[in-house]
Amino acid sequence: MIINRVVFGFLIFLLMSFSQAMASSSCEKILFNESSYSLVVAGYSSGAAIGPALREHGFKNIIHIHPESVIPPYFLPSFENSIKNFSYSHELTHDGSFEDLLKSLDGKEIKAVFAGTETGVTLSDQLSEHFKLPGNSTKLSSARRNKWEMHRRLKEVGVDAIRDLKSSNLAEILDWIKSDHGNQNHWPVVLKPIDSAGTEGVNICYTALQVEESFHSLIGQKNMFGKELKEVLVQEFLAGTEYAVNTISQNGKYLVTEIWQYNKKQIKRPQGGFSNIYMYDELMDFKSADSQDLSAYAGKVLNALGVSQGPGHIEIMLTERGPVLIEMGARPSGGNLHLLARLATGIDTLKLNLMSYLLPEGFNDVYNGTGLQLNKHVRSVTVIPTKAGKIKAINHLAEIQNLASFYSLDLPKEGSVLENTIDLLTTGGVIWLINDRAEVIEQDYRTFREKLEPTLFEI
Repeated sequence: MIINRVVFGFLIFLLMSFSQAMASSSCEKILFNESSYSLVVAGYSSGAAIGPALREHGFKNIIHIHPESVIPPYFLPSFENSIKNFSYSHELTHDGSFEDLLKSLDGKEIKAVFAGTETGVTLSDQLSEHFKLPGNSTKLSSARRNKWEMHRRLKEVGVDAIRDLKSSNLAEILDWIKSDHGNQNHWPVVLKPIDSAGTEGVNICYTALQVEESFHSLIGQKNMFGKELKEVLVQEFLAGTEYAVNTISQNGKYLVTEIWQYNKKQIKRPQGGFSNIYMYDELMDFKSADSQDLSAYAGKVLNALGVSQGPGHIEIMLTERGPVLIEMGARPSGGNLHLLARLATGIDTLKLNLMSYLLPEGFNDVYNGTGLQLNKHVRSVTVIPTKAGKIKAINHLAEIQNLASFYSLDLPKEGSVLENTIDLLTTGGVIWLINDRAEVIEQDYRTFREKLEPTLFEI
């Protein structure tokens, strides 16, 4: 998942402390010779931290590759802010010709290829396969990116998956919802883009009219990656509790590094239908029964979609029939939550990702250990503005920072414009809470949500 408006001055502060923690880690330091290169494809969002982490571990030659000629607007701030503080050895742009890209890399000893975010997954697969490096086979690249193909692949191998249909025809969608071979007239249903992220365009529809309104709000529009939506995905609505299971794989072995429980609230979209907005994400105990079920199911998803190397971000609904995949990405989780998870577990998942490619024996030491432990309770709280408009002033900053579990906050600046919150892309910032006691975090959360948030922004 992606959290909007990450203030990158704050991110750089975290990265500095992150680097210090890595330098003092008991794991073996990753070292490279002077001539070797690493490739970071689409180093945006959380992927902006990969280059600095490589440099911290002795990798001097790091090439950034833009998978397309234009950076999606949503990701542009993260990249611009990252290169203010970190310089890649080279920057290349993939203009559609894989052969031309390879010519730009000719003569260089490539040691690893990393996908920074969703738009870099397919090209990373192609590059790692070409250079015969650890990576994921291109045979299932499309299934790891296209949500329709993703669920079709799960069904092919017998993994429980969502009932769904992709179509550019409204009548076909309505027929599928009602028909016995489709959703058997079960309501609500979900309409969403086939290829997007951050809950963009996700519509929960309770009536045929809401389906029609949501369909017309999506079809023909451009998603956050700048791609025109020529088809939409209609899915059964999964009732239950949603989780994100983050993993790192090395040569087919996977390690669950984080299990986040999503706490959500359903709100009405102005163009029709409903959507879920995320109130907070909370890191779960790895040893609970639910966590064990989620971890086992995540492994089935990774195997089905051919994720044998590197990160996986797997969003799962725990339903009455068991875990069911919502969607997954073969890239780091967005929102830089790995930094918060490190504070709670002591495990640096970004470094684990590097190790899975470049120091497999070190990764195996972690993999074969006693398992990850939740040492502190953490919660990432989404700020939900009560009004839209230009921010005149921000109140209660001292009260927020004085909360017993307060760790950090990220809010938009005065003068910026708040939108009506309908998804993760339109939230008003994030607050991180951390404490030894879960009840302290819950009390601070209630204080913020009930007493401080209603008058946080003057519009």
